[in-house]
Parts: sequence; structure tokens; C-alpha cells
Amino acid sequence: MFDWVTDLYNWIVSLPSRGLDLILRPAADYIDSIAPISNTPADFFSGLPIDILQLATLIGIPEGLAIIAAAYPIRLLLQLIPFVRLGS
Repeated sequence: MFDWVTDLYNWIVSLPSRGLDLILRPAADYIDSIAPISNTPADFFSGLPIDILQLATLIGIPEGLAIIAAAYPIRLLLQLIPFVRLGS
């Protein structure tokens, strides 16, 4: 008798999550089919027109992104040193 009650309780509790899954999974599949998510920055940049890539290179966007990407780990390491907070 107790197993029947716990099974009923588990079914009732999991019902909203199954309903959401029934609604959200097709919506997520549809969104993924019309706008696939790129896995790497190289996938994103390879889809841009050549004129935009040349302009980005001309004004130094790749170097700027590299500087920013290098600055975050350095800042994280400096935060780990006692008494060095650097503005935060």
C-alpha cells in the first residue's frame, strides 16, 4: 500500500516538469534549427562577410579581444593575492 502512495506522490510531483518538458523541448528544437549556436568564436567569425573581417582587422578588434582575454585571468590571479584588490 505504501509503494502505491509514494508512486502516486512522485507522479503528481513530476507532472509539472513533464508538462514543461513537453512544451519547451519542441520550442528549443525549433529555435536551434533556425539559428544554430556556434560552438567557437572561429565559427562565428567564419560566417561574417570578408569586408567586415577586413574592417575589424584594420581597426584592431582581434588584438583588443586578445588583450581583454588575457587581462581577465591576470585580474583573477591578482585578486587571490592578499591586500591587492585593484578597485574591487
